[in-house]
Amino acid sequence: MVIKNKTDKEMSAEDFERLKELIEDEMDNLARAQAILCGQTGQNYMPPLRLAPRKRKEAPESAIEEIAILRELLWLNHGHLGLYGDDGEKQCGTCMIDFKRTPASDIKYRFEQMALAPRKRKEDDNA
Repeated sequence: MVIKNKTDKEMSAEDFERLKELIEDEMDNLARAQAILCGQTGQNYMPPLRLAPRKRKEAPESAIEEIAILRELLWLNHGHLGLYGDDGEKQCGTCMIDFKRTPASDIKYRFEQMALAPRKRKEDDNA
């Protein structure tokens, strides 16, 4: 089975499953970083949802749709309160990340910085 995205580039179902696994792994990494941050700042931490295995064998209509679903799951489960989702937006008022438009690499970088911030403050206090 072949999946086409909006630019008509083809992706095999196997490649798509590998992409989905990579995204789930990144979600886990981000959740661990967020748990560290929330534990040190006293914020409420909500563990992320794991994606349920597909009950059907068909691939989604497009990789773009699947990535949109994964972005929404990350937005809903990244551990912050103050989510803004009117009119299809996916923004967080706490970390100021736009989960709908921000590139995944920038979201990852921002989460890494948030996770390292308490350590940096502790090092600065001890200096």
